[in-house]
Amino acid sequence: MNLFEDIEETAIGHISFYLASEGMKITDVLLAIETMEKKQNYALRKFVHGENPCEFRYFETGSQKTNPPWLDFVNGQLEDDTKLSFEGHTKSANGILTIGIEERLLIATFGRSPSTYLNKSVLVQDFGVRTAMNMCGNEQIRQVRSQNRGLTTTSVDRQTSRPSDAFSFGLNETEDLKYISANIIGEDNITLQGRSNLTMKVSGKEKLSWDGLIEKCKQFLSTYELDDYKTTFPNYHNLIPATQEQVEELDALLLEALKNEDFGQSHLCIPEFVLTDETAFVFSNSTKTPTTKYSDLKIEQVGNAIRGELTIKKMVNKKIYLYSTIDEKILANQNWSVYDCIVDERKIDDGYFLLSDGIWSKVDYDFYKSIMDFVDHRLNIVECKDEVKNFEIYDPVTKTNRESVFNSKAVEADGKSIKFDGAKLKVGNGLSNKEFCDILSYDDEGSVRIIHCKPTGGASSLSHLFSQAKFYSEAFLTDPVFLGEIREHIRKSGRPSAQNFLNDIPEDIEKVTDNNYSVCLWLLYDKRKGRPDPKNLPLMTLFELKIADDYLRRVRKFKDVSVSFIPVVHSYFQEKKKTRM
Repeated sequence: MNLFEDIEETAIGHISFYLASEGMKITDVLLAIETMEKKQNYALRKFVHGENPCEFRYFETGSQKTNPPWLDFVNGQLEDDTKLSFEGHTKSANGILTIGIEERLLIATFGRSPSTYLNKSVLVQDFGVRTAMNMCGNEQIRQVRSQNRGLTTTSVDRQTSRPSDAFSFGLNETEDLKYISANIIGEDNITLQGRSNLTMKVSGKEKLSWDGLIEKCKQFLSTYELDDYKTTFPNYHNLIPATQEQVEELDALLLEALKNEDFGQSHLCIPEFVLTDETAFVFSNSTKTPTTKYSDLKIEQVGNAIRGELTIKKMVNKKIYLYSTIDEKILANQNWSVYDCIVDERKIDDGYFLLSDGIWSKVDYDFYKSIMDFVDHRLNIVECKDEVKNFEIYDPVTKTNRESVFNSKAVEADGKSIKFDGAKLKVGNGLSNKEFCDILSYDDEGSVRIIHCKPTGGASSLSHLFSQAKFYSEAFLTDPVFLGEIREHIRKSGRPSAQNFLNDIPEDIEKVTDNNYSVCLWLLYDKRKGRPDPKNLPLMTLFELKIADDYLRRVRKFKDVSVSFIPVVHSYFQEKKKTRM
């Protein structure tokens, strides 16, 4: 069978598909059908191709454009008879095509707005990326997008000038693959782009005929079920969708935490990559009432954005809109549900679950077990000395409990240490805003200890601690500018131990060897709340700790890497103002 035809009206070269979950019907997949039917020139057509039932919904959308804010700004300086004006009208065609294949439903969208009518909760979330990985392999990749697995989400886009193998993209163990663009194995003229949906682009003069499209759809369905991706893409972390009963229990735990302002395991971020240098975020698209613009999103903003009692339904319905700071207007077609923007993790029964992009997923057992094995057998927990325990760390100036107060008191109690917290050091040609560590000290055997401190209050701060330890340790061993800055800070410290540190940290970068130094991670906890159990820390925080430990110990070969839990005394002199929930 010839799957391709020369370019003509009945062939297509670019199409995107979503896959509905098993048992789902068209009425389950489409939202607000009544609203769609009221759109301009709405039409529904039903037909059958071969044995495959198809439905196509067509509608048109348009918007009126007037003066952009910058033009009004300039007009403010012009005489009435010289003012400039702009008027325009945009109109676009939109379509939703559903194809029934082997008791499964594939949905293709055309135009700008049809995807907003899809019920994401009944779509297979890994259909696109998993099918693309299986069909394309890891040899002819054009672009990838990944996110780190920590609670502080980092999105990374990578693209090569020509199709390349996965090694060229430099993915590391901490990243989850979220998107891939690559050529199909043996079909260099077809590129697949996979995320939640699967986009197919056919290059050249040949395009897909209707018969060819149906055959490709059947191939997509069968290939999605394969496990080839586990070998070719170890960076794709397999997550198992939670059951409806588990979702309800997890949502209840999330809601309780937000109402109690317990934000330690949650944060807010847009579930896709957006350029933020010319944009901000708003929680309303109303042009009649003023709305607060946020340059960054924080989970604490949710309570203020939603009126009345906080519920899951309200978070699902409430939108976060992108705001253009250039045009000074809300980009109404670029919006996300608040619920879809929440990243969270919870434990129920014997399973760990992650909330991302509005979907609760269970972490597979092998991944979970690898982290627990690290905590049980490799994590080196060292008891701290009594001389650094039980410091009051309340700062009356800022009226908060601060780690900087602890650092100052710990250095004062240990005459052999030097404080680096607050130091302004330079790495390479960068700005002078780096610290190296919080405290530089000696252990009982006379070895140098590089100490990093952070409170245990939230996953984000701990993630920063582990990243900081990796970054500064790397620079210490490889960057002569940073090394010189460290030695100068030691020299100017005026501490009795300064000369000893200068002797132990050579001026020549080639003589600085990591097996002469230990890295210590000190986690400060409120004495009244008791010492945390490492296994009760957020799973993704433990994962980041495992990655940091592996890097410092196995790659950089530091003499020792340890974690200590340090009790401190918190003071609370202010009544916390409740966020409206």
